[in-house]
Amino acid sequence: MPKSLIAPLLDAGAMGIMEPMVETRAQAEELAAWCRYRPEGRRGVGFGYAHDDYAGLDVRAGMRAENERVMVIPLIETAKGIDNVEDIMAVPGVDLGWFGHYDLSDSLGITAQFDHPVFQAALARFLAACEAAGKPAGVLGAGLEMVRGWRAKGFRCLCYGSDVSVFQSALKGALDTLKSEAG
Repeated sequence: MPKSLIAPLLDAGAMGIMEPMVETRAQAEELAAWCRYRPEGRRGVGFGYAHDDYAGLDVRAGMRAENERVMVIPLIETAKGIDNVEDIMAVPGVDLGWFGHYDLSDSLGITAQFDHPVFQAALARFLAACEAAGKPAGVLGAGLEMVRGWRAKGFRCLCYGSDVSVFQSALKGALDTLKSEAG
């Protein structure tokens, strides 16, 4: 994501930034810095916008509050990201690690082979790095059983499907019911 988009997104009220394909400590440090005000970062100062309910509060108090509110989430979804995951998760200002399982499996050359030993080793390394850094691990599950499986492995931030998949599932159920009733 272009760094010039981070502050406008946060100013518009986004509660955090998820950056895809984070592969190095330097990338994670830059992401955290652009999301937070000084002294923790270098985000440009702007108040009286959506993120402070257009109140234009005391600027220093607002900066402190916003630094507490914002979440910085690097997506670890490449082999290089896994190679550096301990350093990435140790970055001050990173709040949560997100595991991009499909892209990671593809990067490892084993697309969607989630039981493959190489994938399982990468998964274990990711979870261990999050635990060592004292930060929760997050992941997307493409169905209830997958979400349950991720939770059993130690993930604490779980996303159930996408908005589109949830909508498609509900629509399919309704259409199937209507078709069966129509005969």
